[in-house]
Parts: sequence; structure tokens; C-alpha cells
Amino acid sequence: MANKGCSPDVVSYTTIVSSMCKLGKVEEARELASRFEPIVSVYNVLINGLCKERKLEETFQLLGASGTWNRMIRNGCHPNVVAYTSLVGVLCANSMFNQAHSLVENMAMDNCPPNIVTFNTFIKGLCGGCGGRVEWAMEMLNQMNQYGCSPNITTYNELLDGLLQGNRMKEAFDLVKEIEERGIELNVVSYNTILHGVCRAGMKEDAFKLR
Repeated sequence: MANKGCSPDVVSYTTIVSSMCKLGKVEEARELASRFEPIVSVYNVLINGLCKERKLEETFQLLGASGTWNRMIRNGCHPNVVAYTSLVGVLCANSMFNQAHSLVENMAMDNCPPNIVTFNTFIKGLCGGCGGRVEWAMEMLNQMNQYGCSPNITTYNELLDGLLQGNRMKEAFDLVKEIEERGIELNVVSYNTILHGVCRAGMKEDAFKLR
């Protein structure tokens, strides 16, 4: 483009970097982005691409290398909620839950409050692995309200899965009652999660009640 007298604009760079990430050419996209001053749309796409590839180290290098992160902030170039949520997901995938939680809390300070997808991503990470950190996940329900986010059926499905994986049957059924009392309808994922849980616990009679 430059050879033809056409200077690529922000949209062009963002489109190119996005396309490269979708093709799995994340390293090439990172090299291209490093040639220019930080552009919020480009770096949001790149952070998202790196996170999808589970390239945690490379993501941190991108944010920290050569003062890139600080330069972005100084220039008013802040990550958006998609980039933040992607990073929360990859931190959870690497069992870095404290860092993920800190990131969620810091989002509002960066004028980018977490949304329902951010919370669901974090709660899913906490509930993974045989009900790992369900208490923490349950606490996040209260924190959601502080940010004006109401739990949806996806939130509850993740919590149900965590409770059932931990064989915490009574709490799981209590949560089902809470869901119904809130006027939220169980969906096919909810029923499949409950069925797998009760069957795994040898409670086949309860499984038949769900038909």
C-alpha cells in the first residue's frame, strides 16, 4: 500500500492483524504491531489472538516489552473488555486465579468495568477441575452485583457444574431452587449438567425425576 502512495489507516492495520491472528499467524501479527505506536484496536485484537492461542508468556511480553503497556496507558490506549476477558480466561487456564481476580478488580479502575462474559469466564475457571474453587466462585455472585451485572443461566450452569463435580449435591439442588426462584429457566445445558452429576453420584432416582 505504501509503495502505491496509500498510507494504511487504523482500520487497515486492525483488519490485517485480526486476519493474521485468525489464521494462526500470531507471531507475525505481533511483529507487525511492534513496528508502530500502540493503537488500541490493534492491540486489543492482538491480545485476544495471543490469549486464544494460550500464549500467556508472549502476552505478558507484549504488554511489558519496551514499556509498551505504559506507553499505551500514557497515550490513552486502554484494552477493551474483550481483551481483558481473554486475558482472564488464559490466566485461569494456567491456574493463575489470584492474578485473574486482580485483573477483574482493576478493570473498573481502567474505565473498563467487567461484564457478564468476564464474570462467567472467571467463574468457569474457578469451577473447573472437580469443583476446584466453588466457594470463591459463589462469592463472585455478590461481586457481580457491585458492577451492575446479574448472573444469567450460563453463570449458574458453571456453578452447578462445579458443585456437582465436587459431589456437593445438596448445595447443587439448593442452587437449582434459587435459579427457579429468580425466574430463570433451566436450559438443556443445565439439565445435562445435573443428569451427569446425579448419575456420577449414583443417584439415578433423582435423574429420573428430571424427565
